[in-house]
Amino acid sequence: MSVLSTPEPREDELELLIRDARARQRRRWVGAAALVAVLAGTVLGIRSIATAKHASSPVATGGGTRAAIAGTHCGFRVAGTRVLASDGSVVYRDPSRSAMWHELRCSGAAVWVVFVNGVGMSHEDYVGARSLDRGRTWRVVLADRPGSYGIGAEVGAWTLRGSRAAYFLGTCPACSVGKAFGTVSLTATKDAGRTFRSYPVSALAGFAFAPLRLRARGSVVTIWGRQLVRTVGSREVYRHKIVTVRVA
Repeated sequence: MSVLSTPEPREDELELLIRDARARQRRRWVGAAALVAVLAGTVLGIRSIATAKHASSPVATGGGTRAAIAGTHCGFRVAGTRVLASDGSVVYRDPSRSAMWHELRCSGAAVWVVFVNGVGMSHEDYVGARSLDRGRTWRVVLADRPGSYGIGAEVGAWTLRGSRAAYFLGTCPACSVGKAFGTVSLTATKDAGRTFRSYPVSALAGFAFAPLRLRARGSVVTIWGRQLVRTVGSREVYRHKIVTVRVA
C-alpha cells in the first residue's frame, strides 16, 4: 500500500471534525428520509392521474441512483425494492419491505445492485445482489446481517471491473484508529461475489465522514479521500489524501 498524505490535524481539529461530520451525517439521513417521502407522494399522485386517464398505462418516474425510484440504467431500473427489465417485468425483488435508496451498476452481462433499507447512528441496513446473465438469475452476495458477508457499517463508493470483479468501500463512523474516528476498508471480489477479501485502509482513518472515490485498474485500487478540518463561516475546509491498495 502506498500513501500520498498531508500532516495530521491537531487534536482540537479532530474534535471539530467529529462534531461537524456527525451533524452532516444526521442532515443526510433526514434529507434522505424526506426525499423518499416526497418521491413516494409524487409517484402516488402521478399514478392517480394516470389511472384516471389511462387505466392500463404504466407510470415511470426518473431520479438519481441514490433514490427509491430511479431511471433506466443499462437496460434496468429500480422501483422501490424491485429491479425491472426494460419491458417492465420484475427480474429481482429485494427481501426487505422497503428501500431508502439504491445504486445499480452494470458491466457486460453482470448487473449489481445495492439497496440501503434503513439507517441508524453510524450504521446502515444494506443488501447487495448480482446477476451474471443480464438479469435472468440473481444471488444475494452481501448484507449487513448475521450470517452474511458485510463490507462495513455503511456502504461507500463501489465499482465493477469486468463481469466478475467488484470493489466496495465500507466505512465505520463509530470505529477509531488511535485518535482518528471513522475507519475505511476496501472489500474486493474477483469471482462475482462467491468469495470476498477485505483490506483495512488505516491511512484513511478519519476520512469516513465525507464521500470517497475509488478506481480499480488491474490489481491496484486507488482511493481518494477528503477530511473536514474546519468550517470558516459558510465555507468548509478539507484536507485530501490519495491511497493505493494492491489487492490479491
